Amino acid sequence: TRARRALLDSIAHFKEVQSRDGATPVDFGVKGGELDKKSRAPRNLASDGAFYRISEDLGKAADRVMALADELASANPNPSALEKFGTAAGGDGPLNGTWQLLFTTAADATFSRNTTRGEAKVSN
Repeated sequence: TRARRALLDSIAHFKEVQSRDGATPVDFGVKGGELDKKSRAPRNLASDGAFYRISEDLGKAADRVMALADELASANPNPSALEKFGTAAGGDGPLNGTWQLLFTTAADATFSRNTTRGEAKVSN
């Protein structure tokens, strides 16, 4: 669909800008920026302004990806896709199978290349 293509194109643009301008440095725990200092939950790189701290262009590119994802979500034929994900019944869930994460705002799935973990790659 046109909306899906627009989303994939916006993710590609985000990655191009990120290659040019840089990525948010993330490493282990609170000190490394992976976890929120107060809640200890994975840090949301978009809501805390991390993309905009890298560059205005990167922040705008991230905003565009998130807006298109929200727009496309309303047409999702399976609104409970994450229902069994990460549980013992995960093999029965709609996300079981081969997939690769293309974009995230979650710091715990975003590690810099030069960290002890190496660059993050999330897939199933």
